Amino acid sequence: RTGELEASPGGDDVLGSELARRAGSLDAYLEYVHAEDRKVVAAFARQLSRGGAERIIQYRVVDERGEMRYIEARAELTLDEQGVPVRAFGTIQNVTEREMQIQAREEALAQKNEMDRKFRLIAENTSDVIWTVDLKLELTYVSPSVEKTLGFTPEEYMALPATQRLSQNSLRFVAEELLSERVREEAGELEPGYFRTVELELLCKDGSTRWCEATASAVRDDAGVPIGIVGVTRDISERKRAEETRAHLERQLWQAQKMESLALMAGGIAHDFNNRLMSVVALLSMARLKAERDSEILARLEKAEDACISASQLARKLLTFSRGGAPERRPCSVRTLLERARDLNLVGSSTLFSIELPDDLPCVDVDEDQTLQVFGNLLINAKEAMNGG
Repeated sequence: RTGELEASPGGDDVLGSELARRAGSLDAYLEYVHAEDRKVVAAFARQLSRGGAERIIQYRVVDERGEMRYIEARAELTLDEQGVPVRAFGTIQNVTEREMQIQAREEALAQKNEMDRKFRLIAENTSDVIWTVDLKLELTYVSPSVEKTLGFTPEEYMALPATQRLSQNSLRFVAEELLSERVREEAGELEPGYFRTVELELLCKDGSTRWCEATASAVRDDAGVPIGIVGVTRDISERKRAEETRAHLERQLWQAQKMESLALMAGGIAHDFNNRLMSVVALLSMARLKAERDSEILARLEKAEDACISASQLARKLLTFSRGGAPERRPCSVRTLLERARDLNLVGSSTLFSIELPDDLPCVDVDEDQTLQVFGNLLINAKEAMNGG
């Protein structure tokens, strides 16, 4: 009724000894109440003076050291026999620790919500696929970008087993790697936060496959035991195609370099072979000059000389190859080419050969050696196909 405040000895523990000593009245006590809570406490006191059931309020006070305390007060009005208010009786309790815990939980929840918001923002706007799986390789999360990469909606993809997400070779590789990582984990060889980057062939909704690069790390519980895997997958199909194109070009370059080396070697062989062959032709020509006219030995020498001249064609072929295979075209008689092919390929054969061509057949612009090779191959094939001639 007088506005005086009285506190039990326990008030020192709740409010602090200095505050409990000085707060002898409501007005004095309000000086120690946090500025933002004074109106609330004053309103609580007015409502209490009107009577009614027990009332509860929570507010903050600042003690003599300037430290803030959270106070929970419970009070009820006491009336005399005529129903006139005499005094308010209640309890106060220091709930600072409880409030700090509540605030800490709320801050942690706010931080988690903010992290979740940022994660969703990244996951929903990145072209890479973010995912989590358990140790059985069953998906527990996949970002929406999986639809753009593989054609599946997140719901469709999460419902697929690993056998329908990975090619057989990639699934076998992942299983072997998980076993290896588990052995290393048990041996204590893996550092915390360790991650792996691998290339995997993933199955698309349209039945095709796509090469992706996956970077993954273990998800652990509070005891540090692996309970799953979190990872990011990036489409590297374009890079793989570029690598295959580069490998193909490198093989072509290697083949070209090899052919160039062979051409240089062939040119050297052809040059040496031709020099030796010309020596043989010269000796045959000298021997032919000393042979009797119309003799059998003269005929044999002439055939030997023709054979050597024909063999020189091999040297010219090698030289043509060493220059890159470009043909040496010049006008040639078809009849002459056929007769030379006959003399070179049907010597001693019982097969009869006749040429039936118009006398006015014009010459053709061809590579003589290559055309002789073609005609010779045709004659040999025909001879081998005719049993007995």
